[in-house]
Amino acid sequence: MIKQPLPGQIHTVSRKQTSKKSYGVIEHVGDLQDTNFLNYLAKQKFERLIHLAWSDLPELTPENNIVNLTTSKNLVEVLVDSGVSEINISGSCLEYGDLETCVSEDLTGTNIGHFGECKLDLLQTVQELGIPYRWLRIFYAYGPNQHPNSLLSAAYESALKQVSFHPKDPMLARDFVFVSDVASAFVQLMNQKNATGVFNVGSGKSTGILEMLSHLHFQLGASRIDFKVSRPSLHADLRKIETACGWKPEVDHLEGVKRFIDWQRNK
Repeated sequence: MIKQPLPGQIHTVSRKQTSKKSYGVIEHVGDLQDTNFLNYLAKQKFERLIHLAWSDLPELTPENNIVNLTTSKNLVEVLVDSGVSEINISGSCLEYGDLETCVSEDLTGTNIGHFGECKLDLLQTVQELGIPYRWLRIFYAYGPNQHPNSLLSAAYESALKQVSFHPKDPMLARDFVFVSDVASAFVQLMNQKNATGVFNVGSGKSTGILEMLSHLHFQLGASRIDFKVSRPSLHADLRKIETACGWKPEVDHLEGVKRFIDWQRNK
């Protein structure tokens, strides 16, 4: 969130005080589920909202989804009422349901799960507010600070312990996108005033999880995993975001896995 009087000033929100301090960044500590804290944020008179939070991931139970949906709706409504004139918010590729093809932003999903439906509900709320918005449908982001139960984190820990790692579905494929590319997508879109609406953010291709594990083994000095071509999977059509702001993913998967390992070794 950027406060209006000082356009270059960044304000962050977290539940706990962080140990790291950054120049030009002001931290507000509180819980977005707390009405008093929301009212406090409203009084700050922010110009722009960047909302990425969805607590307790990867827990996607209906109960958790509803809590996050309600919290997010309250946040955007309160801040728009306070004068926020632009919303930037993270959506999800799960809004496309179980489609196994290249998807453009105007494509309607099939068999959408509860989490995806809640994201679409929030998107509708944002659209009805009538102010400029950017909704970034993020595909399978990976990299530093990802959840310890994620694919690469679990495989890395298994490699350290020298135990075999067996993915539940070795033929599964995903559209993996490195976290720094996701961040650059937000920045490049926000730098284009007229670039608004829904945008896919992914690598634009389907990559098997065994291929990602092969990169991990290679970077750790072990033999590559032999992998077969995985079955078709959901992946992003990136033409809209490229046209809007020139964004393309820059970090290929081999480099992304290397950066992930470097982070693990140095954290």
